[in-house]
Amino acid sequence: MRALILLLLSLALPVSSFAAHAAPVKDDLSLIELPVKQTSDAPMVIFLSGDGGWAALDKGLSTQFQLNGMPVVGWSSLTYYWKKKTPEQVTADLERILDDYQTRWQRPRWLLVGFSFGAEIVPFVINRLPEHYRQGLVGAVMLSPSTSSDFEIHVSDMLTHKARSYPTEPQVKTIRDLPMLCLQGADDDDDDRLCPRLNQPNVTTVTLPGGHHFDDNYPHLYGAITSRLNLRSDPQPVER
Repeated sequence: MRALILLLLSLALPVSSFAAHAAPVKDDLSLIELPVKQTSDAPMVIFLSGDGGWAALDKGLSTQFQLNGMPVVGWSSLTYYWKKKTPEQVTADLERILDDYQTRWQRPRWLLVGFSFGAEIVPFVINRLPEHYRQGLVGAVMLSPSTSSDFEIHVSDMLTHKARSYPTEPQVKTIRDLPMLCLQGADDDDDDRLCPRLNQPNVTTVTLPGGHHFDDNYPHLYGAITSRLNLRSDPQPVER
């Protein structure tokens, strides 16, 4: 009997060892967590950063969500897209994020937010998500998007704007059943802005003061988003 037990344990070791060393989705995708202490029915936020990584606007707006009871999973585009991805790869990784955080944080409802480079990714993943993930999606927010994406970080794109491989506008036009916001700065000098091209009923275009970064007015930006999507604030202590 003792020999049998030892044999069974030895057979189990490779599986157990692999499980122990498997990278959690947070580490695997270099995610940023902004949790809240108490559960509520407010949605969690998946935030896709700009090509500069987890920088000022991404941090500032995410903090506003967190302070108002909406936990945030931040996803750095600079880290993730340093090597080229496909829309299908990104969608598969988003599903992993949802599987993990909807369970751990007990938040079946979620909001997808993207800034600049991240905003251009938003419609591609929505169109590829299976229906059971779409059911909990309360809305999508695109902040300062342009009309195309490459699913890869190019340093030259941070200095100049040029046509890229994946047009964004056709992807938005196929989404008809989800409230979407497209926010742009009144002083944004990007000639390739997506927001002015969108006029479908489920997409609300909002022009706010400032340029590409909305004058860094994160409380105003938060209010513009939540008021138009009818999202209730639930202020509560945050984890430190």
